Amino acid sequence: MAKPKKPNWIPSTATKYFKDFVDTMESKGIESAEYKYMGALFAVEYNEYISAIKDIEANGQTITVKGANGYPVCKQNPAVQTKQAAFKNIMEIVKQSGLSPKSAKDINGSKEDENAEVLKKFLQG
Repeated sequence: MAKPKKPNWIPSTATKYFKDFVDTMESKGIESAEYKYMGALFAVEYNEYISAIKDIEANGQTITVKGANGYPVCKQNPAVQTKQAAFKNIMEIVKQSGLSPKSAKDINGSKEDENAEVLKKFLQG
């Protein structure tokens, strides 16, 4: 089966994550076309996660904005919420794709150690 092509709506910054996801699925012997869309969603969420981390590193966990009365107000950086939401979505995609050690075992009876190594390799790039 030919490698799935990256959907046009994936940001260019997420292309590597899409390719990595597809390669990981192929290394597990899964080449279903449905995984193209799962990979696309993963790539977008992982891209959001990385962007949020970079924003937090650059601007901190909190930011100062001008309040309604004109005085500075310290608020949580919106990237913190973005990071948390993206992480939750990533974990759901990993679970649904059988990439987590437990879900892989539940889905296809694979050994947990083998799947933990595949996920570790994938996340390390």
